[in-house]
Amino acid sequence: MKKAKNVKKQQIYKRRRAVAIIVIALAILLLILGIKQRNVIKKLASGEEALEMGQDVLDLSKVLSEEPNSPALGTGMIPIKWNGVSWVITTANDKEWYDYSVGKWPNIMLSDRLL
Repeated sequence: MKKAKNVKKQQIYKRRRAVAIIVIALAILLLILGIKQRNVIKKLASGEEALEMGQDVLDLSKVLSEEPNSPALGTGMIPIKWNGVSWVITTANDKEWYDYSVGKWPNIMLSDRLL
């Protein structure tokens, strides 16, 4: 009887130890991934690497300066602006489409005409 209790205690100890090892390994893995992610963001922001979206390459050097990127229109995205009465289609070159300095964000609709 005493031997059976000792065996059971040993099994419980081994299971707890295995769980503790797994938790520690996961914590180390998450730490490593977090460090790698920060390094990738720094490289992107410094211009050492480029992040591509379709044909456009986003300028991530502005990430650390908190200056927003210019909008990058993807396939099927149509720039629109509010004219005071309704939404109207505009062009990406329209100076009145957006102005971050006054809080006017760029808006788009999809080619299926959904906002």
